Amino acid sequence: MLMKHELHGLQDVVGVDIEIMKKNGWIEYSYEKLYSDVAKKLQSCDNSEQSKDENEGEKAIPSGNPVKRRG
Repeated sequence: MLMKHELHGLQDVVGVDIEIMKKNGWIEYSYEKLYSDVAKKLQSCDNSEQSKDENEGEKAIPSGNPVKRRG
């Protein structure tokens, strides 16, 4: 069983530990809820494509003489 806590995140727990953790503020959290939350986050990601200008912009061309470095 997954248990969720605001400060400590998710933890997989079995047996007697479940009841102890409930007393300490942990909430039962199923794998189905976890998967649905992940799916919602993936759908809300911004996957918009960039415009053609942003993808294929003009390449920078160096101007003038190269910088001389001491060495």
